[in-house]
Amino acid sequence: KPDPIRIASIEEMIKSNTTFLEKIPVRKFPFIPAYLAADYSFGRCAIYANAMHDLTNLPVTGIVANEYTPLFANSKIGYAHSIILHEDDIAEDAWGKQSLSRILGRYGIEKYSLNEMEHVRITENLKRNSSDKYQEAYAQTIDVIRKYLLK
Repeated sequence: KPDPIRIASIEEMIKSNTTFLEKIPVRKFPFIPAYLAADYSFGRCAIYANAMHDLTNLPVTGIVANEYTPLFANSKIGYAHSIILHEDDIAEDAWGKQSLSRILGRYGIEKYSLNEMEHVRITENLKRNSSDKYQEAYAQTIDVIRKYLLK
């Protein structure tokens, strides 16, 4: 089990490291709380992108990784993440609107292509393999987006 005393000690260490904290980019409102956004980072990003697309009609696509940075070198080549596209190289996922390069950096993607059909393929697989779970997660995601982003 997590040790609350140790967690509190580490929290204090982080809070006292102002150099580290100053390097963390400030998230701009509106945003989804981090504990919820993290849920959409791995595995549920396609559901998030579909829900956002359905609510806003913004284009959705998949990022296909062709090459990773050395730190992420063991990652699988191919479909990596789903995003919403905005104008001027701005993309959006559960962590908010940001440059596409920032999203690529988060996943350690060095060379890539954008492929809407890869996103569709992933979504269809999710729906086919666990339709009830997909629908439940999709409904929850719609609620999250409406609560935090589309007030």
